[in-house]
Amino acid sequence: MRNSNKAIDIAKKVFSSLHRIKIAWKKWAILAAGLLVLSLVSWFLLRNSILKWALADIQEKFKARDIEFAYSSVAFSEWQTITLRKAQIRANDHQDSMPAIEVAAIEAGIRWWTFWDIGVHSLKTEGLKINYWKDSAGNSNFPLWDNQIDENSDTTRPSNLALKLVSKLDFYLDKLPKSSSMSETEVHLKINSKSWDIVLPEFDLMGQKYKGKIQGKFNNQEEAQFQLYGTLNNRQLDGSSMTIEPYDEESNLVKIPLFFDSLGFSKGSFSIESIEKNDQQLSFEIISKIQRPFIQDDRLSDSLIYLNELESNLHIELGCNELKLDSQSWVMMDNIKLQPFAYIHQKDKKYALGLHIFRTSAQNFFNSLPHGLFNETRKITAQGQLEYDFSIELDGNHPDNCHLRSRMYPSSDFAINHWGKLNPRKYNSPFEYRFMEGDLVKKFTVGPEWNGFSRMSEVSPKLIHSILQSEDPSFFKHDGFIMSAFRSSIATNYKEKKFKRGASTISMQFVKNIFLNRKKTISRKIEEILITWLIEREKIIEKNRMMEIYLNIIEWGPEVFGAKEACQFYFGKAPNDLNWRESAYLACLIPRPKSVYKTLQEDGCVNARFSHVQYLLKHMYQKDTSLGIDTSFSPLCILPESYNHLRKLNGHKPIEFVPDDFNDTMDLMSEILSE
Repeated sequence: MRNSNKAIDIAKKVFSSLHRIKIAWKKWAILAAGLLVLSLVSWFLLRNSILKWALADIQEKFKARDIEFAYSSVAFSEWQTITLRKAQIRANDHQDSMPAIEVAAIEAGIRWWTFWDIGVHSLKTEGLKINYWKDSAGNSNFPLWDNQIDENSDTTRPSNLALKLVSKLDFYLDKLPKSSSMSETEVHLKINSKSWDIVLPEFDLMGQKYKGKIQGKFNNQEEAQFQLYGTLNNRQLDGSSMTIEPYDEESNLVKIPLFFDSLGFSKGSFSIESIEKNDQQLSFEIISKIQRPFIQDDRLSDSLIYLNELESNLHIELGCNELKLDSQSWVMMDNIKLQPFAYIHQKDKKYALGLHIFRTSAQNFFNSLPHGLFNETRKITAQGQLEYDFSIELDGNHPDNCHLRSRMYPSSDFAINHWGKLNPRKYNSPFEYRFMEGDLVKKFTVGPEWNGFSRMSEVSPKLIHSILQSEDPSFFKHDGFIMSAFRSSIATNYKEKKFKRGASTISMQFVKNIFLNRKKTISRKIEEILITWLIEREKIIEKNRMMEIYLNIIEWGPEVFGAKEACQFYFGKAPNDLNWRESAYLACLIPRPKSVYKTLQEDGCVNARFSHVQYLLKHMYQKDTSLGIDTSFSPLCILPESYNHLRKLNGHKPIEFVPDDFNDTMDLMSEILSE
């Protein structure tokens, strides 16, 4: 009984305590609710004033940097949505130029529930315009951006701009709102002489997915129009993807006018993977799949270059002053698998480039060649297999020591079954030759029925020897190419920072004149090399026949073709009657036949300062003294009527002395002869 009473007393005390706690909790709850209501009412009444105060503070900070920030109105349009209208930001010293930033309206939904990281959970812009220009002197219409870059630059160690860019992108991507919508956005950039005009009619981001439309121009070229969509992987670059497609109803192609006249595709998907970075290096993979990629540029080809499909996995490393495309990279060009490699160190001036084509069937190789790049060889049918290796290493401090390797590995059963449009066998018999320079200049039959034709036996050995020594000393021994000449060409072109020297053998010149056009494009040169390799390997046209055709079709001056016409035009002689000096002069004209008048004086004699002839004579004498070549200088004049004809073609202008291109040819000649 006693214990029972005790339990009852304890229970009463507990219930009494709980009652007091309940009363106290109600008081505190009422007080807290009152404070919350008071805070919300105060916020609701004062929020616009607080917002304007915050913007006024921002204006003062901009003003301290001599930048004007102005707007027409700002207010909370909803409980936590801010609307800013007709805002402008411009540098005060560029009041006459367009504002760096202007916008018709911005709506931003503010995230308040994490007071330690107040941010934007939604964003909507209308009519946002960004205008930025910078001239060669470093002046710009918004120096704040330039100053920000300078402030973030560490001058105590080499700078990795790509690493900074990726870090910045990751930072801003992480700050993106969960949802955003942008309409009629314009970006106008002009840096030195280059300009970019980009319009985003619409762009939307919802969670991890985005989509939008883009119109753009580069240097006022053809407008590009396409739509893009993809995902942001946790709001960072790593693992993010993008797909680009056309949205113009009149076109099924995406055109990107940038480095080439026109560049694009019908659909492209891209993703960035495996990003790794430290203070000095950035590495990543770009995985892409592009349908019907194309390039249109007169420097590459006179026709559109395109593939059916291009896939790639590129492993890229970017360090301070260096770029590396790792050999783990691969590219599928239709059905050909390529393994590219590249290395550039800007500061040390070291460059390397490599390409390996994995072994594939020969027919697959020819079928997969890009359209527009191999117009004459795409229709070849072949058997067997092919594999190819190319590599080049260049030290900019010692360019003459560059290393070059290029080799095709055919299987033992490789053979051409059908030559398509080439049909080289027909050139073992008389054929019609058409010399084209845009329009038809001249056509004639290379055979006995043409009175300008000369057989090898009818051409002076002196002329043939001079041509071989000046153009291609090992013509009857090599397989179409002289690698040392290619290396010399690469070194010279690097030193001159432009294409000044080629490395064409007589075999390559033969292919260019017979099978290809005369336009100086990269595609023509690449196809010239491929056809030369095929013809030399298959030995369909023997070297003697190739040389005979070459002697009869090459241009030796304006409208002067073949050895017989050249000998008669310049000296009134038959090809078999030339002396050594006349032969050497004609050989020296082959690289630049239309500039022949620049080698002559006003009396029609060869200018004494045109030293190519004398140089060639001395080299031929040193290589074989038994030839009986007289190396002492003696005047050499062409026929007066021929000289007058050349002057007439030149418009009777004063004759200028030998141009640089003759000297370049002579430099190459000296290197070839010295080997």
